[in-house]
Amino acid sequence: TITTVTPSIGGWEKEDIENVRYNATRYFASQDRCVTESDYLSIISNQFDDIETITVYGGESLPTPEYGKTFISIKPYQRDNLTTGEKDEIINKILRPKQVGTITPVIIDPDYTNISLKVNYKYNPNRTSLSLLDLNNQILNTINTYNSDVLQKFSGVFRYSNLVAKIDNTSPAITSNIMSAIMYKEVTPKNNANNYFELSFTNSSFNTTGNDYTINSSAIIINGISYFLADKPTDETDKRQLFLYRKVDSNVQVLLSNVGYLIQSSGFIVLKNFTPDTTDNIKIYVRPGSLDLSPKYNQLLKIGSSEVVIQGEIDTIAVGGSGAGASQYTPTPIAGF
Repeated sequence: TITTVTPSIGGWEKEDIENVRYNATRYFASQDRCVTESDYLSIISNQFDDIETITVYGGESLPTPEYGKTFISIKPYQRDNLTTGEKDEIINKILRPKQVGTITPVIIDPDYTNISLKVNYKYNPNRTSLSLLDLNNQILNTINTYNSDVLQKFSGVFRYSNLVAKIDNTSPAITSNIMSAIMYKEVTPKNNANNYFELSFTNSSFNTTGNDYTINSSAIIINGISYFLADKPTDETDKRQLFLYRKVDSNVQVLLSNVGYLIQSSGFIVLKNFTPDTTDNIKIYVRPGSLDLSPKYNQLLKIGSSEVVIQGEIDTIAVGGSGAGASQYTPTPIAGF
């Protein structure tokens, strides 16, 4: 009797011709030694199979330069990160024998910025036999395909208009859609000490000097009560102060007036000085400064599987004509937090 102790990991379908055509020339150009960023990329790609997407960049290109280092980030197939053993294999067995000079290779995990989507669309029921639920599922499939085929790659840019067009083209019955996209990250807090987190989003946040909230969060339970994150202006134009609040009869009650800050131009957040009752994950939502979102360095974008809300409504003008339906037509709302 054979018992599987550890299932096999890594490996994938054989490369197609275009992949071979692209990678082979670059591997030959590297001459089996690590000098340039493209050398690292081609050698690792040639000798380590479990790579869905990879990026390599020099430490000198970072906002705070780290000279003498080459940073490598890899997303394996159907997983978020490499194991410690896989990282050691790449560094010690693949790269060290081919290194030239004193450059130190460093493997870091991908940094994910998640995207929350709300899609409001109108449709003409005369142009489809599908139910509203079936249409919703078709749109969800369109979004999931975009998430896997376009995003979750280091070159994967979230292009707002492209996804809106794909949703429109999901079915002939869909007449229009309005979509909102919000960036978010998740943190796991401690419940026995003050917390401190630094979060770097892929894009700048929505720029405002007013009291409109740029940040929101899932519930943060303190003393049995649900509180939420928000932000307010400071004396510095680019800096917003974070606070924890709850609403009671439409009145805002602030629990903690300073739990960190947001730098709008970079999307950098410091979250600190709070202790929740639980260690449940907290989602931090940020309104982006652009409808298009682009990753940099080791950042990856992905659409949160549980963060897609789809709502459809009959297009009364499309069904009854402009005279019959115009008085009953309700414009599609722009979704917010």
